[in-house]
Amino acid sequence: RQTNAQGVGQGLVIPQSNALSGIFNRLGENINVTAEASLVPEVFTPTRQLRFRLVARGGGFRNIFGWYNLGDDVTNPDNRHIIFQCNSPADATAIPVPSSVSELNFCEERQNGNWKGGPIGFFIITPQRVNGGIAPGSCPTNDQAYYAFYTEPRLNQEDPVNPYIHHLVYRSGVFDNAFYFGFEDLFRGGDDDFEDVLVLVEGLLIGNAPDVCNGDDDDCDGRIDEGASVTCESACGEGVRAC
Repeated sequence: RQTNAQGVGQGLVIPQSNALSGIFNRLGENINVTAEASLVPEVFTPTRQLRFRLVARGGGFRNIFGWYNLGDDVTNPDNRHIIFQCNSPADATAIPVPSSVSELNFCEERQNGNWKGGPIGFFIITPQRVNGGIAPGSCPTNDQAYYAFYTEPRLNQEDPVNPYIHHLVYRSGVFDNAFYFGFEDLFRGGDDDFEDVLVLVEGLLIGNAPDVCNGDDDDCDGRIDEGASVTCESACGEGVRAC
């Protein structure tokens, strides 16, 4: 199994169905789901405010979705921060129902100790038990009894020599600084449509999140507009003004 973005090689080219294409089309996206499929970036830098939208639940499992800090021990459930519980509804319409959307202020997350100030990744927790069986009502809890799959594949409970692809990343062409995360939720199996859980996250950057000249603490470090500047013009000519 491989994505088109990885080049030609052995295995299926994924995703294997038109399900993602149909969803993206309804949202006004012009995304080629095979040519633009990617496994990277694995982690992102959050801006001040992130907006999460649970777009689809295409599988039979009622999975959990959340985020974690790069470098944290994800075997500790306290380091896995839940955004959508197993009973959160999905909505792929142009104007989603409010219950399928969640917003998170990462300055507040830093103040309360959840965000460490660096890159973050994302995950799902499935109701498939590591030791066999399915959670009651196909609804897992946040603990190590259930399989979890991460945007850093090295964290998955998989064969490191022959890992299974459980997620794909797509950059949005409609929403600013936004990415879609599509997951396959069966351990080493599934239909390869990558919409068992599909989440759109707005407000993500690749690399650092520098302050801009806007009077806000964009990188949530307690300082406003540090290092930011804007171009300006006076009778002396054009120049740069420090904020």
